[in-house]
Amino acid sequence: MFLCAEDWVSQDLKSCPWHQGMIAAGPKVFGTWRIRAKRAGVYRVEVRRWPREIDAPLAGVPAPRTGRPDAWLEGKPVDNLLYGGTPQALPVARIGLTISGRSQECAVKSTDGAAIFEVDLPPGEHTVDARLIDASGQDIAGAYYVYIRPAAKSERTLSK
Repeated sequence: MFLCAEDWVSQDLKSCPWHQGMIAAGPKVFGTWRIRAKRAGVYRVEVRRWPREIDAPLAGVPAPRTGRPDAWLEGKPVDNLLYGGTPQALPVARIGLTISGRSQECAVKSTDGAAIFEVDLPPGEHTVDARLIDASGQDIAGAYYVYIRPAAKSERTLSK
């Protein structure tokens, strides 16, 4: 399952980042997603600032993409952000994840592209809130991208 900020359900639609140019600016906006788990199990939740395809660090900006277009416009390659915008670095030091009232948080390095969580979910509907947090514990923004899938048995960790 792929979630992006454009799909937030509790966000003011006027400020919801709906294209990459808006996300590049790193707006301080927040929202949640609603998901449905078809079956109970452990799920792998990958929280990102940038989509996987860009492969950029949570606290950094994407590398310039010379000769590799990000989009197509009237048959012509586009080598910059289609809707404009200049990527801004954000001081991301931690990632927070809350699913149906259960919260987790983890520290991230400035070079990390994502924070990975494992969440045990019962079947049914859930609310997902993922946040980018600075070193002082202040929320920077909602995480703009989240990927969720059942965790493979080899990825699961044992806890007491």
